[in-house]
Amino acid sequence: MERVEMKKKLEASQLIKKLREDHGYSTQKAFADALGLGQTVVSAWETGDNVPSSEAWVKIGNLLPYPDNVRCFKRAGIKPLAMLSAAAGIMAEQARAAEPFWETGTVVPVRRFREILRGREKAGPDVPLPSEFLPNPDSTICLVVDRKAAEVVVDSPRAIFILDESCKGAPEPGPSDGHVVFVEHESRAASIPGQQVRREIYMGRLRFVFYVQPTAEWKFHASIVLTSLVGVPPYRKRVIGGSEYSAQNELAGLDPFDPEIAAHPRVVSARNKARELALTQIELAPGWSLLGRVLGRFHLEGQRNE
Repeated sequence: MERVEMKKKLEASQLIKKLREDHGYSTQKAFADALGLGQTVVSAWETGDNVPSSEAWVKIGNLLPYPDNVRCFKRAGIKPLAMLSAAAGIMAEQARAAEPFWETGTVVPVRRFREILRGREKAGPDVPLPSEFLPNPDSTICLVVDRKAAEVVVDSPRAIFILDESCKGAPEPGPSDGHVVFVEHESRAASIPGQQVRREIYMGRLRFVFYVQPTAEWKFHASIVLTSLVGVPPYRKRVIGGSEYSAQNELAGLDPFDPEIAAHPRVVSARNKARELALTQIELAPGWSLLGRVLGRFHLEGQRNE
């Protein structure tokens, strides 16, 4: 009997440490804080001096995404069928509570999808959201990013993003300047037989960067830059489009390398004209397309929602 208890403690200690490290809790204290417990409790679990109670396994499960949460709930003695019944009951209750608001238009059901390698699939029941936060309800979806989704580069994995798709496919992304967006890149992989298309999806803040190239041609450039929200690999900034305006004829005879030339009335006029054209004619580069603007998100890891 003592050997059986020791084996259970060892299995539990190894599982706790693996779950903690796999989900980004680099220290026992960080994991304990997230659970609302003391560090000594987590330390005792990982050394095998103690095992989590059923209540503690539920707390750990509530902190983790699927399927690790199910592993914890099982250790708490909750059967999978009971989990499904409870989840179905909760969703049904939420739907019933939201029905009166749907009729008045104050809450609308938003479809839930997941991006996969072959396109897009339905990822669960509709999500009831307040209409006042949805400028384009008919073209708004909830995009699920989780382990079942295709590779999507975001700053917060395993979340549901509220996505306004009214700008989807727009070649001129002017109205999206400054917004957090999802963009898709389709590139032909030369190394793959038959030139198959590889889809890559990124999230970031879209910015227009305007500058003058100091050459005799007097070229004004505007670039579309997608900036990562976290500033870490796999990317920080990507130039995904732009436009160019040549003012060579308008500024003929002016020396672009003269340090005082920037204040010349003709240069100022040409620069303002180029800025206006950039906002109306700037285009995404071939292979890049807008998927939508991010209106908010629900984290699937017990973190703060936005």
